[in-house]
Amino acid sequence: MSKREQGASKWAAALLALLSSVSYAGTAADCPFNIDQSAADTRRGTTDGLLFIRYALSLPSASPPATNATENPAFTSAQIDAHMSAHANALDIDGDGAFTRFDAQIIARYLLGFRGTALAGDLDAPQFAKRYGSAAFQQYIDSGCNSANDPADPRMAVWNAMNAQLALGTSAGIDQAKTYMTDTAVDSYTPALATIVADLPAIVASYSPIIPRMISGDYAEYWVSRPLLGSGTGERLVHIVTFIRTLDGNWRVDAM
Repeated sequence: MSKREQGASKWAAALLALLSSVSYAGTAADCPFNIDQSAADTRRGTTDGLLFIRYALSLPSASPPATNATENPAFTSAQIDAHMSAHANALDIDGDGAFTRFDAQIIARYLLGFRGTALAGDLDAPQFAKRYGSAAFQQYIDSGCNSANDPADPRMAVWNAMNAQLALGTSAGIDQAKTYMTDTAVDSYTPALATIVADLPAIVASYSPIIPRMISGDYAEYWVSRPLLGSGTGERLVHIVTFIRTLDGNWRVDAM
């Protein structure tokens, strides 16, 4: 066993000791949390939660799970792999496009009964997460791990509304677009926007959808790209758009 695998095994063993001290059996609507496929369809932090963590740590699939880590002794590692493949999207709790140790931690905590800020208040979400914070994770799980139930991203709504006005290519459109910006952004961009007003429709049309990079409290960063002028190979320039939640509680574009 490699040093990495030894370290992962020790980490999982330490976590098992913690989980074993808690007897709560959680439920999670229609989320596919019964990874050991127990007949009673129970979902427990001390069994299923640990198995999700073992999987996220990439412990060798040939290693049989500990007998006290499952309520279904007949299940196999191959069945775990099949379960994870079949439900990969639903188990991506933070929405970053992959099942990671972070997702496994959230699932295990949920199954142990952690709710509210206790679910993820002390954890930093991965860089490309689309869901952030305990409230978003709990809502996702409570609603059955269905991304169709995700609330609309307020920052994307602000970005789209601002660009809809800029795409008009008029001075009036620019004035309306500025209502979606912070005072700092208005001061920084008003002169430049006035000089390119006729080009704004084409510029806005060239933008990619914005992608969350980091959200922390009242500050957020998103990626956006547009074609590199003169590139014959489809190269694109990537920019960071920053948002700030202002004192009135609304998100506004602060830099782009």
